[in-house]
Amino acid sequence: MGCATSLLAAPPRTGDLAFTVGFGLGAPLSDGDFSGGGLAAGSQEIHWSSANSLRGSLGFFDLPAEPDSGRGQRSAIYLAGNVSHNWWRGAVFPYVTGGVGIYAIEERTGPRTDDDKVELGLNGGAGLEFRVHTAVTLRLEGMIHALTGDSPQTIATGTLGLKFYY
Repeated sequence: MGCATSLLAAPPRTGDLAFTVGFGLGAPLSDGDFSGGGLAAGSQEIHWSSANSLRGSLGFFDLPAEPDSGRGQRSAIYLAGNVSHNWWRGAVFPYVTGGVGIYAIEERTGPRTDDDKVELGLNGGAGLEFRVHTAVTLRLEGMIHALTGDSPQTIATGTLGLKFYY
């Protein structure tokens, strides 16, 4: 593995690792019965080159129902695997990412669960990292999650988080 302190002057090397934690908002793009809600996610990343990495993410989002929809709250826990490409440019650098995920979705009305399902999905997005310390960046990311299944839906997410290289 590479040494995180080398990141101040150079991009990550093959084998360098990073951990990210982020919080933000998710909003459905294809289901008008639900509105935007909170999101929390974490990821572990390994670089196979200075510009490319593999990322595994675990996240949770909660989408409250619109008041007149007659539906409950929808929540999802997801596990995703992505490939990312980074353009290292000084203290600010953009990246793109895309991959697949497994989404465990629960819909509730009142105290009981009405509908549980597991769906596959594709995701993709882009972001910016702002170097705030030798081995720490502030990360701003936008993603689209396209879920399959009986009732396909598309969810847009935006997160702000910290990424720790080691």
